Amino acid sequence: MESVSDLFWEASVEEMKRGYRHRAADSEYVCLICGETFEEGLIYPSDGRLYEAGKYAGVHVEREHGSVFEFLLGLGKKLTGLTDLQRKLLHYFYYGYTDSEIVDAMDGGSTSTIRNHRFSLREKEKQAKVFLAIMAAIDGKSQKERKAELMSRERRAKLKQEYLNTPKKMGIFQIRNLVNGKIFLGSSPNLPGKENSVLFQLRMGSHYNKALQQEYQEFGADNFVFETVAEIKHREEATQEEYKQELEDLLELWMEELQPYGDRGYHKK
Repeated sequence: MESVSDLFWEASVEEMKRGYRHRAADSEYVCLICGETFEEGLIYPSDGRLYEAGKYAGVHVEREHGSVFEFLLGLGKKLTGLTDLQRKLLHYFYYGYTDSEIVDAMDGGSTSTIRNHRFSLREKEKQAKVFLAIMAAIDGKSQKERKAELMSRERRAKLKQEYLNTPKKMGIFQIRNLVNGKIFLGSSPNLPGKENSVLFQLRMGSHYNKALQQEYQEFGADNFVFETVAEIKHREEATQEEYKQELEDLLELWMEELQPYGDRGYHKK
């Protein structure tokens, strides 16, 4: 099975921009951030509305992971090549700030300086396009070799069916610091997918909980574990909305029980 990082880096620019991709061979859409899949031909309910797989993939990305733009921008300098100043400017450009509004927001500089930054970033975009074209030319040589290494279509279909027929584990999870015992609590209707998503974000330095992210970088990945605290059993008659409410109620109970605040955790009251 592909890892989430493989899914992400093998996607096109357009697929990265929307946060999911279509795999025609498997008749499914897959989230590039957590790896969750959505099968074509199925209807997915959410908040009283029904969605086809492609539309629901977009709903999933927005609901579970927030703005794809902010996620990409938060990947850090090592992956984006952007300085802190450039990230701030791109944030303002994305949300439609004028040059004078950006100057006011940054408490300094001039509109001419902002225009120069716009020009520099456009030049960076052109360089990136040329580099992508160069790498695509290189990759084209080994495309036949990569195809030869793929598992047979029948085997893929069998694995896919086994995956679809297996109910996803849902419930409460914790990320525990093995050094100081502090924990971060959360809930998910897909614990394996959530584990992939959370650990991916921590590795990339983009997890929304800054205290957890800081200590993850300080102590290292080997000193953190993802653990299931409690599970909700699947019931054939239950709806997604009922599961959602159960997860919210169960998380509230475990927050009260474990009190993951201060020296005991990464949450704020």
